[in-house]
Amino acid sequence: MAVMGIVAIVGAVMALVAGFVVGWKPARKRPGGLAGTLDAEFRREFASVAAFGPQDLARLPFGFVPPPLRQGAAPADVAVAFHYRGREVLALRHTVYGTGPDGAPVTYPWTYVQVRASPTPRLRLLGSAAHQREPHQPDTTGMRQVHIGHQKFDDSLAVFTDDDGFARSLLTAPIVEYLTSDTRYHHKHISFERGVAWLRMPAQLTTDVACVGADTLIDLLDRSPLFAHVPAQPGGAPR
Repeated sequence: MAVMGIVAIVGAVMALVAGFVVGWKPARKRPGGLAGTLDAEFRREFASVAAFGPQDLARLPFGFVPPPLRQGAAPADVAVAFHYRGREVLALRHTVYGTGPDGAPVTYPWTYVQVRASPTPRLRLLGSAAHQREPHQPDTTGMRQVHIGHQKFDDSLAVFTDDDGFARSLLTAPIVEYLTSDTRYHHKHISFERGVAWLRMPAQLTTDVACVGADTLIDLLDRSPLFAHVPAQPGGAPR
């Protein structure tokens, strides 16, 4: 009986160990450096957070990485993907190179915010006051300027696109009135391309800055039936 009892005990222990091994999952490897710092910061505020360092940018779940503004520089210092207000958001910190008042070279951090949207033709909404903050206007090569015919709107925003039909289907009368009255859009450049809506701001990447950018984009997307719901899709990160 003693032997049988020992065998039973050993069998039970082995079963428990086997169950533990099968159910065990290794802890998620947290990124290091700046990516690790932002990963922890964003996890305190958002769900489904993933942070990426410069060497991991090819693994972004969606969106695109802006080209570097200086030869040899990394296209982005860090990127964070997260869910916010029912949308998928990607925020990247990009370094802009310039010259200070004394002529010495200086660097400025910029934050790019992208929200996943339905694939569309390219479109730019260029706020009339945005040039005061954005020295580099988004590329409009191959696009045509579209005049909506609403005087206050046309004074506040310039529209460039490679598809007039898309521009007019997006810029319905209620959205034109909304963009005219909400001055946030007069101070930003907003673009639609590569399956995202995006903008950029001259600021460090933080949770607050990411929310400011995401709110600006999502407030517009939520008002258009063209972007009522965008399910998660597999995709890469073109560079």
